[in-house]
Amino acid sequence: SFAEVVVTEQGQGNFIVGNLLAAKHSFMAALEQTVPEPYVGLGEGLLLGEKRALGEDISEQFRLTGLTHIVVLSGYNVMLVVAFCLYIFSFIFGLRGRIVAGVIAIIAFALVVGLSATVVRASIMAVMVLVAQATGRRYDVLRALLLAGTLMLIINPYLLLFDIGFQLSFMATLGLVLFAPAFESTIASKGVTTLRGFLLATVVTQIAVLPLLIYHIGQVSIIAVLANVLVLPVVPVAMLLTFLSGTAALVHVTLALPLAFLAQLSLSYILLVTDLLARVPFAAVTTPEIPGWGVVA
Repeated sequence: SFAEVVVTEQGQGNFIVGNLLAAKHSFMAALEQTVPEPYVGLGEGLLLGEKRALGEDISEQFRLTGLTHIVVLSGYNVMLVVAFCLYIFSFIFGLRGRIVAGVIAIIAFALVVGLSATVVRASIMAVMVLVAQATGRRYDVLRALLLAGTLMLIINPYLLLFDIGFQLSFMATLGLVLFAPAFESTIASKGVTTLRGFLLATVVTQIAVLPLLIYHIGQVSIIAVLANVLVLPVVPVAMLLTFLSGTAALVHVTLALPLAFLAQLSLSYILLVTDLLARVPFAAVTTPEIPGWGVVA
């Protein structure tokens, strides 16, 4: 923790990855010229998984409200990026071209944001969706999840026991696959609206990851369900406006100002909701320590 790092050489890395990261930093620099702190820090977290600009106080508020997953690039964020890319490519390419471009975009995005276990798992599953479309095969999400997990563990078996991100991401997705249909059947008569969908997804994932949260973190957010229902619908809007603001700022800062204003509004809503809910007494509770076998039980 007290190591001193000295740069001895530069420009010796992978050419493609180096250019992708250079483009990322140019985008972030342009975005920071148009959107002020702390909103730009949240925008970079949503879009690129950058947490360093949030600050300890805001990061703690996200932990208390169970919203940390939106700023560490969960599968939800990756899915939104993939859906946006495919939508744009649909105006340019045919089916085959759209699938090839989609796979390249997924790989490039994973490299840009860092190959965390969550991003790799979501990226593998997204690529398999495109492969299924290209070959005319049915996409089975449970098989895709198990295949992605197996491939990752073959490459690095230590993920299974020592990577909290892999465990939480895998269990949250498994919970959605296994438990969501049962929950959906109970509310089908009332119709699965967008808000009900977010409520359902949040409840199911909270149940699925609860043992891991108790074991690893020792803190469970009581208010997470409400926080996610209020915030998740705004996340795609905030991500899109942040992306458009940064892209426009690369051309000219003045051009990006109207978009930056709208982006700041959506980001300020997320921060406001998080701040208000984090102030609620007992928003999160500390849980007693449990052994490993308790998680399995």
